[in-house]
Amino acid sequence: MTIKGIIFDFDGVILDTEVPEYQSWQELYTEFDQYLTIEKWATYIGAGVNAFDPFEYLEELIGKKLDEKELKTRRFDRSQELLEKQELIPNVLDFIENARKNGLKLAVASSSDRPWVEGHLRKYGIFELFDIVHTCEDVENVKPDPALFLTALKSLKIDKTEALVIEDSPNGILAAKRADLFCVCIPNQITSQMDTSMADIQLVSLAELNVDGLLMEDFSSTLLTS
Repeated sequence: MTIKGIIFDFDGVILDTEVPEYQSWQELYTEFDQYLTIEKWATYIGAGVNAFDPFEYLEELIGKKLDEKELKTRRFDRSQELLEKQELIPNVLDFIENARKNGLKLAVASSSDRPWVEGHLRKYGIFELFDIVHTCEDVENVKPDPALFLTALKSLKIDKTEALVIEDSPNGILAAKRADLFCVCIPNQITSQMDTSMADIQLVSLAELNVDGLLMEDFSSTLLTS
């Protein structure tokens, strides 16, 4: 069937919030001569704050309690400092605008909270480009549970065979596949070090996706740009 809608993850797909988050935690770990592995961080990406607590893990590694308020505040401020330097993921704005111009329905489905996602979408002036934004407040369980994607499908009023998901992390990909959705993975600097092989297609950039091809009946054979 022809694709009628695209569901985007937010963190790492629209805006690279993941590198600043990881870097700020890694800097804190380094202060205590510790290292936050990609394997540990992978459990956090795309799954929300309840999946893994990097502060508790740091305390486990060093075997003592730390000044949680002071260190978390400083870590958050550092993350925000790094995030302020971030632009939208390359090619994402052009792709979104082209998709809308061609009549595709667009949704965001993120395990992050609404103030975080909507706040950034509004800051970069792209909130109104989406038909619906779903976040952790809208479901009982976040990714890798499929609920966010299933909720987005219902809101867009399209069938799962008419939707395409754009993700960057193993948790997001697993959620998409559990929802029986076609998933395109575009990993970033962090998630490129993780196993994203469950995705139907893995690309380097959104520039490789052919919006015109998505509108064709056999979209899978015309998905990529020449």
